Amino acid sequence: MRRSAALPAVLVALAALGCSAKPPEIVGLRARVELHALEKGGAVERLSVFVAAGDEDGRDDLDRLHVIHDASERFWSLTRDDWILREEGSDVWLGANDLALEDDGPIPRGRWRVVLLDSGGERAEREFTVSAAPSSGYPVPTAKLSGAILVVASAWPQVSVAFLDGTDALVKLVPCKTGDNDLDALYGSREWRERAAAVAVRAFDPQRDFGAWSWPVRTNP
Repeated sequence: MRRSAALPAVLVALAALGCSAKPPEIVGLRARVELHALEKGGAVERLSVFVAAGDEDGRDDLDRLHVIHDASERFWSLTRDDWILREEGSDVWLGANDLALEDDGPIPRGRWRVVLLDSGGERAEREFTVSAAPSSGYPVPTAKLSGAILVVASAWPQVSVAFLDGTDALVKLVPCKTGDNDLDALYGSREWRERAAAVAVRAFDPQRDFGAWSWPVRTNP
């Protein structure tokens, strides 16, 4: 989980910088607030932000991603050492799904921006808006694991099983159903037993553009 920090002047100054001849590109953006269950009950909001990024000098030239809420003067800085990187066809998506305020308070609504920097300091910027309704009253899904069967309890319109590695990074996300789910069948093999250190339920309401995560269940407790 990455905690926010106060917005320093150098990040404010980024808004005034011009782009160089070959800046990185942001060709897509996904952002939403999601509710994450706590181990002892209750839940807190997290911000999930991913950009589809490109750079003529190659992905290794991408260096840093700033996620900024100017109104509250809060920001997160992600580097190639700690962002999540996913490949979807020819697109490379990078970002994080667990950005949190330092006091675990609600994620600020309104205008946000992301600033993508490469190793030469060249940049690309894009804005997005967080407008999801407050999360009060949203239930979180629950999951119980018995052998290869994951029992899912959820009232959300859509549910999926998230297979997570030892750092809780996503290995695979597969649609599932409430009730009993055979993980061998969902994953497509027994390989999840070696690749996944935990599984969690990710629920989503497309009408509200809001998601929720159960507390992860360790596969080898």
